[in-house]
Amino acid sequence: MKDVTKLFFDLIQISLGNKSGFERLPSDKEWQSLFDLADKQALTSVLLIGLDRVLSQPGVTKPSVIFEWIGAQQITESQNRLQNERAKQLTVLFSKHGFRSCVLKGQGTALYYEKPEYRQCGDIDIWVKEDGRCKTDDVRSDVLQFVKTKGFYVGHVDIKHSDIDFFDDVPVEVHFLPSWNR
Repeated sequence: MKDVTKLFFDLIQISLGNKSGFERLPSDKEWQSLFDLADKQALTSVLLIGLDRVLSQPGVTKPSVIFEWIGAQQITESQNRLQNERAKQLTVLFSKHGFRSCVLKGQGTALYYEKPEYRQCGDIDIWVKEDGRCKTDDVRSDVLQFVKTKGFYVGHVDIKHSDIDFFDDVPVEVHFLPSWNR
């Protein structure tokens, strides 16, 4: 396992462009372990960049897991298109009703990636803030009242965020505070 862990971190460095290749090429079994580890860490698509770089080197043969890896990346791209559209819809919805918003974390930081469409995101995190047209100074109360009047289900609520079911196909966390320190 120690060898696979080193190969995994090498593949991260290759994917980031910080390293040109492996000291030794992974065996087919190790490639499968690398794929499994990448999948567990939600890095499958990002690490496909490194795999592509390794495969472009002379004499390197494609591992048997290549099609599984490409399939996972295509699913990620499709999910990103959907989440980007849903994030846009949320931003417009909040804007039309007196709230400013900012997409955080996954979808919000994907633009910093070499290939943003490869960033694997689980949900949409959106920070919502009043733009001065709302009724009270309590953004959390105003947001929760607004979404309930629109018929959206409000799940877990705490001081910093709430799970709200805006869509059947993408989970959303609405943040009332951009960060939280205890």
